[in-house]
Amino acid sequence: MSHSTKHRADCKRVFNRYDMDCERCRELAAGGKARPGWGDQRKRAEAQRLQAIRQHDFAECARVNFICTHFEH
Repeated sequence: MSHSTKHRADCKRVFNRYDMDCERCRELAAGGKARPGWGDQRKRAEAQRLQAIRQHDFAECARVNFICTHFEH
């Protein structure tokens, strides 16, 4: 299965109702992975940020600094 296969210009797909005349739709129906969506990169970055916050030693930061500003933009 390839992520380089594109839907036909006249593909009739609507959400998960695939157009079986389209090669990409046939790949998806056979279990091919969908391409990353628009918000996937933002979701991954947010998950990484939350993980970093969970692992951060705020007690050590408070000992060195009065206020921890580690995660402020």
